[in-house]
Amino acid sequence: MKRLCVVMVCFAVCSSLFASAAGAAAKKAGKAEPLPVVIGGFDPARPSDLPALLKQLDDALPKMKAVGATSHEGYVRWNLIEPKPGKFDFSVYDPIVSLYKKHGMKWVPFLIIGSPYSMPDWYYHSDKKQGYVCLEHGQESDVQSLWNPVMRNHVEQVVREFAKHYRDTGVVESVLIGVTGNYGEAIYPASGNDWTSDIYGQYHTHPGFWAGDPFAKASFRKWLKARYGDINRLNVSWRSSFADFDSISPVPREAAPSDRAWYDFIRWYRESMNDYTDFWVRTVRNNFPKTPVYICTGGDANPKHGSDFSAQSRIAAKHGAGVRITNEGSDYALNFSITRWVASASHFYGGYFGFEPAGFVDASGVTARVFNVLASGAAQLHSYWGNIFDTPDREAAFVRDLPKFRRTSPLTDIALYYSKPSVAFGAEFFEPAREMRDYFDYEIADDSMIREDALKEIRVLFWLSGNRIENDTAPALLKWVRSGGTLVYNAASGPIMNEDGATPDGWPPELAPLAVPATTASVAALRTNLSPAKIISRNIFSLGAGKVLAVPRADSDVFKKITTSAKVIRMLFEDKLGFNHGSIEIFDPDRDKIFFSLIDSGRTLAVLSQAKEPVTKTVTISGRSITVDTKPNEIIELKLEK
Repeated sequence: MKRLCVVMVCFAVCSSLFASAAGAAAKKAGKAEPLPVVIGGFDPARPSDLPALLKQLDDALPKMKAVGATSHEGYVRWNLIEPKPGKFDFSVYDPIVSLYKKHGMKWVPFLIIGSPYSMPDWYYHSDKKQGYVCLEHGQESDVQSLWNPVMRNHVEQVVREFAKHYRDTGVVESVLIGVTGNYGEAIYPASGNDWTSDIYGQYHTHPGFWAGDPFAKASFRKWLKARYGDINRLNVSWRSSFADFDSISPVPREAAPSDRAWYDFIRWYRESMNDYTDFWVRTVRNNFPKTPVYICTGGDANPKHGSDFSAQSRIAAKHGAGVRITNEGSDYALNFSITRWVASASHFYGGYFGFEPAGFVDASGVTARVFNVLASGAAQLHSYWGNIFDTPDREAAFVRDLPKFRRTSPLTDIALYYSKPSVAFGAEFFEPAREMRDYFDYEIADDSMIREDALKEIRVLFWLSGNRIENDTAPALLKWVRSGGTLVYNAASGPIMNEDGATPDGWPPELAPLAVPATTASVAALRTNLSPAKIISRNIFSLGAGKVLAVPRADSDVFKKITTSAKVIRMLFEDKLGFNHGSIEIFDPDRDKIFFSLIDSGRTLAVLSQAKEPVTKTVTISGRSITVDTKPNEIIELKLEK
């Protein structure tokens, strides 16, 4: 990835955004400026909640500050600031802001406009309201449709009035954008009923595809007409027989006439979320030109969510903003796998990012989360009150480990390919990604990032799941291999194909056995019961200066055995099989819940242990062996000699 140059550009662009009065004083005193540490909780749902909440928050803020927090995050509900159309009233939030000033804390307002719990009564009962409609049942949700143009008018007005009232108070540390969805993330409805029904009661909600409202249908047809121009071209591509574009509506996958028709729907569904997110960021940035702004996103990029983490990161960077991803727990490897796409894309595009837990985090998870922001180069850490203060062990872990949080530049030359079309057709990405983290640190690159040259500094790319690649991505991937890259492909996924199910454009004859029109049976012929080392040596395909390793499997465990075999991975990464990529930066041969990362552009080795016992580890870093004594739930930093 563009590690040094992009990260340094990001520092230069964002340094003024992160500056504050406290930060300026720290610089004058020769101290490092603290990074934003945000604690959430204590949010009013109704004006009547305010007296009790103010007392709770007055007691809590000194405790937050004492453990190192710089700010408190509060949900800013639309219904609590615009109780009547066009009449804004900030009497709920003004006393809260006074408490921040009293205790020397900053504020991260989470602006929520369109989620069920945020709608004013006058809007909820108006004829302008339009919720998402699911394709599964044809029922409307209380979550407001991003395709309803009325919502954009309200977002612009609410953000403008909020900024006029609070922008110059000196208390806003950053602004978190509540784009849409059940909670305010940049995803479609993805959960069941919970506290988000606290104002108007239970509503129709579930994981699904929410593209059945009239505005969504009109948007889909407009997108298709712009893409194909002529209905005959669409029918040829889709293998369909529509009379005109007005005859087309979004449908579930089982009703889609072809693979191309389904993937076009997925692309439009994601692009619609991207477009609305871009509108939100642009609107907030225009009203907060000097304040850090974060897109709130979450989930695992399931196609039903409509989230595209690299696109969201690119949008944020374009506006000098960042991404907060809200999906962490207590397992570091899982946290890493589901946040790294945002981290990789933010580094590549020049944005900043932060991490937030999805729910409960134990004491081990507190340490793991600090390690994740440290090893990923994050600019912000968020936690909830209960995940720190509910038990003494979690508070102790937070106090002990938080001082290690600083802005770093991670270094790795391995990446995993996040195949957008494979995931759209059902492939599972994050579980195999989680397993691989125990062996090495890595970046994540998706189709659009690969097309934009994100593999430039990557030596080994693992394609772990799925067999689809966007047709426009294949030439960029092949160019990277020809220039000396090594692609490790899970041949058990079947022959490689594009989103249409056809051979990708420009597929070379050297790799013909791996792609359609090769059949699943012919690819299966690669499978063998030989030893892992022999399997590797017999399934290498040369392409220019690079190579493709097609990893077969004789049963469901062989791919895992090969890619997690210390001997085989060492052979792969240390050029003993004729690969032309050189030694990787760091390799750990054991699956033992001890994790290594190179940070500070390779000058520091960061180590996390989630093992249950002390372990002495020896790892290879660019050909050098380094021994580390680890203890459970401990973060270690070792300065490396050049």
